[in-house]
Amino acid sequence: MVLVRESIDDTDYYDYFSVSSVQQETEAKVVMEQLLESMTDEEKQLFNLYIIENMTSAEVAEILKMNSNTVRTKWNRLLAKIKRIL
Repeated sequence: MVLVRESIDDTDYYDYFSVSSVQQETEAKVVMEQLLESMTDEEKQLFNLYIIENMTSAEVAEILKMNSNTVRTKWNRLLAKIKRIL
């Protein structure tokens, strides 16, 4: 006996995933807005330099005119804050 699987209309998957993707994207935007609203200006600057600009702690320290150890400490505190929010 051979089992034959009925064909599934591709548009069903497309509709499901497009709706799901839009919902996930919307939720991600809301979470990101909440994160940014909870950050101080200094934390936003750190986040931008580390994540968006993809800089090292030495580069961030040079730009912010801080000791690199201070920058790493502030970054670790920001990460802990983000984890608490998420």
